[in-house]
Amino acid sequence: MQPEQPSADTGERAKGLLDRLEAGHFRGVAAVRLSINFFDELQARAASRSASAIAQNTGPLADATDAGLQGVIDSLSLDESTATTLRNLGSDFRETLGTILGGGGTDPASLDQRIGAAFEQFVGSLRDALAPAPTPAPEPARGPAPSPSPTDAPSPGSPVDQPVVAAQVPTVAAPAPTPTTDPVDPTVEPQPAPTVPAPSLDDAITSFSEAFAGALSTFLGAVREAGSLPEPTAPRGHGGAYQRFLTIYNSLRQPATPALDEAA
Repeated sequence: MQPEQPSADTGERAKGLLDRLEAGHFRGVAAVRLSINFFDELQARAASRSASAIAQNTGPLADATDAGLQGVIDSLSLDESTATTLRNLGSDFRETLGTILGGGGTDPASLDQRIGAAFEQFVGSLRDALAPAPTPAPEPARGPAPSPSPTDAPSPGSPVDQPVVAAQVPTVAAPAPTPTTDPVDPTVEPQPAPTVPAPSLDDAITSFSEAFAGALSTFLGAVREAGSLPEPTAPRGHGGAYQRFLTIYNSLRQPATPALDEAA
């Protein structure tokens, strides 16, 4: 006798049940027991939603990186050659970001750690590219000029021995200063013009890092929300059975970090 194959109608019923379970239509022990019984299916659906959230939010995260990098270039008024070097480093980071997000891992904690490490390496490359050129070593000190030898002394009667008569320059009196119509009050001290300090490299990098951290937080929040599993609704009376099943369900929801996330 051949085993009975699941029909399309059975699959539709299961899908409908999972939809209602995720929508919170079940309460108490029924909700938590269904979450345990269909945990694999719920987890697969959550991973699929997380992958979709990653695909939808990768572009905005990369755009935020480009905008922050352009802010560094503009605030430091970099020349085109240096700006091109920084943009090339930005392209390398975007490629690394795409590798991380395209590796199949959807755990927000793992993504946060790996993207954060890649960004720190990116910032280190930016600092290296913007480091000032090393100061050249000073030239060795030269000794005193050699004294002239006796053979270099001028001979008597040469033009060097002739007295030099200074030319008579007529003395011309300086013109009297023209009085101004707006004399300066000597009792009032002049106020210096306000100066705006130029942004430093540390300020530019800090601003960029903070902006990227905000964009990454938004990205991970979207992934975390999309991949969340159903939260069972507690019954009106806190029964012992509900607590026992909830403990089992929570142990399933908090496994160790998947190997795929660690190896990717």
